[in-house]
Amino acid sequence: MELLQEERRRVLAFLDHRALTWKQLEADSSKDLPWMLPGVKHDPVSIAGREAFARQQAHQFNSMRAYFEKVWENVDNYILFNGQNVSINPASVEIEGAEEDDL
Repeated sequence: MELLQEERRRVLAFLDHRALTWKQLEADSSKDLPWMLPGVKHDPVSIAGREAFARQQAHQFNSMRAYFEKVWENVDNYILFNGQNVSINPASVEIEGAEEDDL
């Protein structure tokens, strides 16, 4: 059961890290960054495109984190009661403000 809790913690930490990384890339999109492709113009249109892409990536990682938190909300009870009489049904999870493409 400790492994389950540690993996859950690591997954949430990873998703937080990736969302933060993309948010930082969005904020720094007008700078010359390693993720710039050679030959890509450094003009307002390409900068806006990079910002939009980074914002969408951050949103997707945040949506995945919210989904997993909702799915795992009963895991502590599952562990506490050794899996007895605890229902975990991820199919019934709905995330407020999320669209099907986000999940």
